[in-house]
Amino acid sequence: MASLSSGLLEQSVDTDELSELLDRAYEYEDCTALLQVQQRLAEIHARSFEIPASLPRTDFNALRADLHCALQIEERMLSYEDRFIDLGACPSTTGGGLEFVRSLKSVVREHPANRHPFYIDFLPDSADIAYYLAQESALDPGSTTSSP
Repeated sequence: MASLSSGLLEQSVDTDELSELLDRAYEYEDCTALLQVQQRLAEIHARSFEIPASLPRTDFNALRADLHCALQIEERMLSYEDRFIDLGACPSTTGGGLEFVRSLKSVVREHPANRHPFYIDFLPDSADIAYYLAQESALDPGSTTSSP
C-alpha cells in the first residue's frame, strides 16, 4: 500500500484514499469531501510553504510526500474548475500578444468579481494594501509579489 504524509496529523494517508476523496470532492461535488481536501491542502501549505519563525531541519521525505499530495489535489481542483470555463468567452490569441492582453483585460474588467465590495469599498478607504500584498505573497509560494 502506497502512502503519503498527511501533514499535521502525523499519519500516513493511503494514496487510494486520497484518490477516492478527490473523486468525491470533484466528480460527485460532495461538500464534506471538498472541505476535507481544502483542509489537507491548507495543512500542507502551512507546514511546507509558510515562512516559519525559526528554520527547523527539513524532513525531505515528508516534504516530497506533501508536494506529491498537493500536486494531486491541485491538479484535480484545476481540472474541475476547467469544466466551467466558457472557451467562447476566452480572448483570442490570433491577433498577437498585444491584442490578447487587451482582450484579456476587457474580460477581467467585465467580470463581476472586478466590482466586488472588497475592492471598491473596503480596500481603497480602510485597508493597508501593503499588508494584504505581504499576506498574499507569504501564502502563495508561486507569487512574484515582494512583501514591503
